Amino acid sequence: MATKRSIGMTIVAIVSVVFGATLAVGNTIEVIQGPTFDGKAVTLQMAVLGLAGAALAALLAAGGVGTWRVKPSGRRLSLLAAQGTIVVNGLAAVLFDFPFTYFLASAAYPILLVGLYNLPGWLAAFG
Repeated sequence: MATKRSIGMTIVAIVSVVFGATLAVGNTIEVIQGPTFDGKAVTLQMAVLGLAGAALAALLAAGGVGTWRVKPSGRRLSLLAAQGTIVVNGLAAVLFDFPFTYFLASAAYPILLVGLYNLPGWLAAFG
């Protein structure tokens, strides 16, 4: 018997696919174009973090598809993407002296995902 997808899971699945796909493409384009930050050319550290962000965003999109299907792999991929994004954005904030509000804004959705996927009902649904 298939597990029924809740409205919350449906919303998270759609948002994750849209955010993930958009961020994956955006991060990749930004790294390829060689962005500047405060008038300085992108550094190797920024490029590595940008590519890591693109990979994590792709994982988020894949996790969204798995969440739509209520597959355990959707939960695993989404949690991996969320936790990785928190770490990468934290590193970016520290390495490049971004304001703390940057970190909070960029980590809000991943933190929400970690909380949701660990709720008892969601744990049971994803088995």
